[in-house]
Amino acid sequence: MTKLDRSADWLGQSRHTLGSAKLLAEGGFHDGACFQSQQAAEFAIKALYLSLKLDGWGHSLTYLLREIGDVRKVPDDVVRAAMRLDRHYIQTRDPNSFESGSPKDYFTEEDSKEAIQHAKAIIGFCEASLPQKG
Repeated sequence: MTKLDRSADWLGQSRHTLGSAKLLAEGGFHDGACFQSQQAAEFAIKALYLSLKLDGWGHSLTYLLREIGDVRKVPDDVVRAAMRLDRHYIQTRDPNSFESGSPKDYFTEEDSKEAIQHAKAIIGFCEASLPQKG
């Protein structure tokens, strides 16, 4: 049985999740905006993996992009964006990430704006790297 290519679904979810990151940032929920930005980028990377009929496991954007580098050249700025977003996977959600307080106390408007820009860069790379159909 041929594996169904669901990359379009993952890419659509990526765009949707990036939209939620923007709304969270506008509402002042910068920790959530940073996490959703990381998730949006992860979904786009996994869409690229699926479109290439590869398995992309894990949540480290940096690892996933480095691993796919054998198949698709990943620009250094996209890898750097992934490195920045990877910092938002746990710390934005886990109060134990900090000595005191919770994630909402540690993330700013500047952080969420930067995270959204990094997610956009990764999503753009993934969209441009999808194999051409037809």
